[in-house]
Amino acid sequence: MLIMVCNIGSTNFKFQLLDMTTENQPASGYTERVGTANAIMTYSTGNKKTLEEISAIPTHREAVKHALHFFSNHSDSPLSSLDKFDGIGFKTIQAGDENGSVLLDEEVLQAMEDYRSLTPAHNPL
Repeated sequence: MLIMVCNIGSTNFKFQLLDMTTENQPASGYTERVGTANAIMTYSTGNKKTLEEISAIPTHREAVKHALHFFSNHSDSPLSSLDKFDGIGFKTIQAGDENGSVLLDEEVLQAMEDYRSLTPAHNPL
């Protein structure tokens, strides 16, 4: 079972690919300076750095897209396609009473929106 766990910060994006059956981490990565023309993406497979690139990453959405592109198109990707993901999780900062591991649905999205003013950099629109 392969799960991608993501964490979005105010100017960064981090992820880990976890193989829950073997308890290994086949890949990880981070993007620094999200929102700039010189963001730094660094990805690793196993213990080997497989990608280091500087590029414009104007939004967190673009940082996530870049990571997914790595998984679906890079020769060192531990996945043959995005269909191999069993799940993707995002760490959020504030959603009121909606906490812990929850399925993202309209109720959770609304709770995140209700508390967005407390964490605008972490739970943007």
